[in-house]
Amino acid sequence: MLIAISATFSRVSIMEESAFRVIFAAAWAFPGILALGLPFLPESPYWLVMKQQHDKARQALQRLSPSGEDIDARLDQVQQTVYRERELANGDVSILDCFHGTNMRRTRIILICMYMPKVVGAVLSSNAPYFLNQTGLDSHMVVTLTQIGISMGVVSAIVNLFLMMRLRHRLLMFFGVGISIIMYLIMGIASLLPKTTGSLTVIGVSLQFISISYGPAVGASMAVAGEVSASRLRAQSLGLGAAFMALAATFWQVVLPYLFNQDEANLGGKLGWIFLGMAIVYLVIVYYDVPGTRGRTYEELDVMFEKGIPARKFEAYNFEDDDA
Repeated sequence: MLIAISATFSRVSIMEESAFRVIFAAAWAFPGILALGLPFLPESPYWLVMKQQHDKARQALQRLSPSGEDIDARLDQVQQTVYRERELANGDVSILDCFHGTNMRRTRIILICMYMPKVVGAVLSSNAPYFLNQTGLDSHMVVTLTQIGISMGVVSAIVNLFLMMRLRHRLLMFFGVGISIIMYLIMGIASLLPKTTGSLTVIGVSLQFISISYGPAVGASMAVAGEVSASRLRAQSLGLGAAFMALAATFWQVVLPYLFNQDEANLGGKLGWIFLGMAIVYLVIVYYDVPGTRGRTYEELDVMFEKGIPARKFEAYNFEDDDA
């Protein structure tokens, strides 16, 4: 995105068809690079065990595990988890299983986590150039602010690589949503001030500063979404989550233009109040419904879901207390 907006900035003053054709052509390079790397991705060890391909599962674990990891013990743990869930399932799986028993709670958590990008302003930021232009900022200022915002998002994602290994997922989610709440509040307050270059710049800057929250908020929520489902239902659960995320994105992409276009609601920076309310409600939902999964095995998560452990107690739960 940073490269894309930089390319846009270099061509924003060119009033020819090539101005947008070059940008569209450049956008195809990145999916192409990703496609070249797909054949080299390791398969899920859990899926391989479910398909009785234990040797390939061992190889996948060797590629995915850090050096010094006991691969035999890890493979045995994967096998035990798969066999245990298979016994509980007592038959083939279907997408309807995602809504039965403890899987209903897991599915709900996945849907909540998949909505995180919308809460921290991803859908608003994706419309940021047009949105800021509608508020009255000139094109060069809009592109500059967008470059700054994306740059902060890149830094946030890199820093989050280290934070994810050291901090709890729930803490990172709270931190990310908290930053968004502050920025939405600033945006909303600025929208109540007289429409000047200063107030418009504050709206633009606060919108771009939300990018800081992307790394911790989205990174942690996607990690939780990938870990809470039952192993045998992971494909179905994450498929539902992806469909829900696409549906939510479609909803906001349709609704947002009606909210900020000058010939419609023309809310401008007042959109900050709408997203502020949504973020506060979402933060409460996360506190009560989304558990922290860092450091937990799938077998441990299965047991905690079966016991109905509250989400806010997952990270501190001690299995030794049950054995005592």
